[in-house]
Amino acid sequence: MRTLGDKIQSLTEKMLILSLHETEQRLISVLIQLAQTHGDMRESGWRITLPLTHRELAHSVGTSRETINRLMRKLQKEDIVTMNQKECIILDPARLLKRRNSFDHVKGLG
Repeated sequence: MRTLGDKIQSLTEKMLILSLHETEQRLISVLIQLAQTHGDMRESGWRITLPLTHRELAHSVGTSRETINRLMRKLQKEDIVTMNQKECIILDPARLLKRRNSFDHVKGLG
């Protein structure tokens, strides 16, 4: 029963993310959620060891692959995230969390 409850909570959170937030914030929220559920903290940052494609991220975020490409390039240029075919590493978790939270304050949600 707990697993069903966890699944319902996860789907509810995903629905809220998709409906209330801008695309960049949705991507950041998905990355943080993946890090918390499938990642481990290393000296280099949060390491997500799922082989993710930009297409899969786009599907999770509810946007196009091209938009994910652009947003991931932006996060990589800012040295917040790095991604290859085997893993995604959140190099600066504090900045990523701060960026996610700053969207809430701009929208008056936080």
